Amino acid sequence: MAEKIRQYILMVSIMLLVNLFLFVAFPHYVIRKESTGDNMKLKDDFHGLQVLHLDRRPPEKQPPEPKNQPKPKEPEKHTVPHRIEMPQRHVQVRSRELQIDPLNLSMNPRVDSSIKVSAPLTPTINVPPSFDKQYSQAEVDTVPMPMVKTPPVYPYQAKRLNLSGEVKIKFLVTREGEVSQVQIIDARPEKIFNKSVVHAVSGWKFKPGMVSGHAVDTWVVTSIIFNIHQS
Repeated sequence: MAEKIRQYILMVSIMLLVNLFLFVAFPHYVIRKESTGDNMKLKDDFHGLQVLHLDRRPPEKQPPEPKNQPKPKEPEKHTVPHRIEMPQRHVQVRSRELQIDPLNLSMNPRVDSSIKVSAPLTPTINVPPSFDKQYSQAEVDTVPMPMVKTPPVYPYQAKRLNLSGEVKIKFLVTREGEVSQVQIIDARPEKIFNKSVVHAVSGWKFKPGMVSGHAVDTWVVTSIIFNIHQS
């Protein structure tokens, strides 16, 4: 084992000596010879001893050039159209003179030059309502209110036939509160309850309708219903 170590140390020492000679002593010797100019052949030999660094990487492949590549189109040149000169036409416009007859601005001596003022308007007079006419229920301020209202008698014939009915009537309430001019508008069934209704309504008493605080004649429309189950 010791013998191998000694051999290894000896080889390393020899390599170190060779390197020192090649890279230190020999270049120093060559430089000195160059400065004196004695041995030019040695200089050429030294230049031959150059360390070459070889690059083992393969060269990069250049991309192949595209074949039949179309040439770029040249930009179209816009040609400016030639200016066309149109012949000028001279149109003669005939001037027409406006002829106006002279106005006679002289004032008529017969016309009075004074300013006329219209007469003042007569004030409108509010005519009070006529309390003598007959009003409807929609026209009065206060509709007639019943004071005495006796129900009509259920007719014997209607009871015997077990009939119910309805009578629509119209009558005038005078300014004194009396009932007059009783009219049958509609009756169902016909002519069964009419007589009883006219007789009863004619005896009714009302507080008359009022317009502007005055009692007036007022027409009243109402219906009277006969129910056999409530008689």
